[in-house]
Amino acid sequence: MNRLTRAAIVGGMTLALGGGTALAAPSGAAWTTNADGSAVNANHYAASTDVYLNGGPPCNASRRSAALPDGWYAFKVTDPSGRTDMTAAEPVAERMFRVAGGAVAESSDAVDHPINATACGAVMRVGPFAASSANGQYKLHVVPVAKGGQPVFSPSATKTDNFSLAKAGTPSFEPPPFDPPVDPTPVDPPEDTPPVKAFSLPGTPTLLISTFAAPSQQGARTPATSAAATSPPGATAKAKATVKATAKAKAKAQSAAKAAATAKAKAKAAKKARARR
Repeated sequence: MNRLTRAAIVGGMTLALGGGTALAAPSGAAWTTNADGSAVNANHYAASTDVYLNGGPPCNASRRSAALPDGWYAFKVTDPSGRTDMTAAEPVAERMFRVAGGAVAESSDAVDHPINATACGAVMRVGPFAASSANGQYKLHVVPVAKGGQPVFSPSATKTDNFSLAKAGTPSFEPPPFDPPVDPTPVDPPEDTPPVKAFSLPGTPTLLISTFAAPSQQGARTPATSAAATSPPGATAKAKATVKATAKAKAKAQSAAKAAATAKAKAKAAKKARARR
């Protein structure tokens, strides 16, 4: 069997098995986004029907990012390894789209994969697909395809983009609202402590007079009873004069006692001198 015969047989087997022709990898990149096209390379979604793709970089992407060339493309979604096809239940003919001018211009299945016209260019919905990845991670594959042809998802011709879905049954955590604790006992606002006045007289203890007494059981301050507050006018001066007179009398008594002690000592010394004679 020569090489030409062998090649013809292999080609016939490929066509009989429904195989397609792998096209060269396109320039540009596959982009996942959201329904309004504003997300740049979106990676996290709540459900498969929240995943969208577009034909070029979103309006918030770098200007240097390249769009897919005009033409037809097919897509599929797999687990991160690429071994499990999450879109296998849907015919590939229903997973095709056409790009024109960096935007999705046509969908082969406008029911399951509708196109949204957005301010960032037209985008197409990727879902629904089987959301059964064990770790919630997925990979989008995009390959060029001839119109009406059979796509071949070969690594050399495929543009990919990874994303994740929230796992079913995973509760979303929202912190509880903060309620500050309420003290059931009312507290009076603090009040400035009034100044304490002090005065003293020579030989007497220092007196402290405050305009407020200690707080009452209800937490309120009550006026203190002081000489200045309860005595009639002139009483304070009279009290000072009394204290002064008392101190003067005490000093006079101390002076008299000292003089008496001196006289007694002198008398004792004179008696002792007479005894020596």
